[in-house]
Amino acid sequence: MKKTRDIVKLRRWCIRRRGAGVPVNMICTSAQIPRITFYNWWSRYRLGGLEGLEPRSRQPHTVHRIPPENVERILRLRREKGWCPILIEGYLRRVESIEIGHTTIHRLLKQAGLNNPLPKPRQQRSYKTLAAEASEQPMAMRPQGRRRQMAHHNPRRSQPQASNTRIGRVKQKNLARDPRVAISIADQSNSYDKVVIRGHVVSQTTEGADEHIDKLAKKYTGEDFASLRTPGEKRIIIKVKPKYISD
Repeated sequence: MKKTRDIVKLRRWCIRRRGAGVPVNMICTSAQIPRITFYNWWSRYRLGGLEGLEPRSRQPHTVHRIPPENVERILRLRREKGWCPILIEGYLRRVESIEIGHTTIHRLLKQAGLNNPLPKPRQQRSYKTLAAEASEQPMAMRPQGRRRQMAHHNPRRSQPQASNTRIGRVKQKNLARDPRVAISIADQSNSYDKVVIRGHVVSQTTEGADEHIDKLAKKYTGEDFASLRTPGEKRIIIKVKPKYISD
């Protein structure tokens, strides 16, 4: 069993040996301590005498407590804004000129039980996204099985989804081979607010395709599609029947 040393007696012995003129290196070798430790003891002895060699408490001499009003500010920002400790720290420093570290803010939030992510109410979707004007991004399947994404617009959300394209394009060929399709409808004001529709093609017809593309061209460009039409181009309307609509 290793014998424990009385650290106070060891300190006093080293100081007495040094006072007797013994070199520091010999004292450190005999006591088996580093030179920096001896000089630390020697500084404490010169400042406080033998009483300065007694063990001192490691507790901080000054305790910095956060004022209650600042704690309330932190908890209020967490509840109202849902900010993390780093964002709260930056806001307090820039706006209110209060210096509080994010680790301290995290400790306060943990004590208040607000350190976990705040629960957010589930967004209640409605049919307003389908009724509003929004861009769509249909997705068809390539022959290799990979997805191919296209973009088109449909002015009527209450009817089966329709896409107008030119006969012979890759989109039309892929949908004729594999009728599966997915359409993503995103709100123009918030791209993260979107509805995904999955279904299959129910028809491909050229009836009314020219009038349909002219109506779309007037809506988005103010002109007929005749100026953009290539010679000999034939338009076709692809109608998709929804099978699944995300909530």
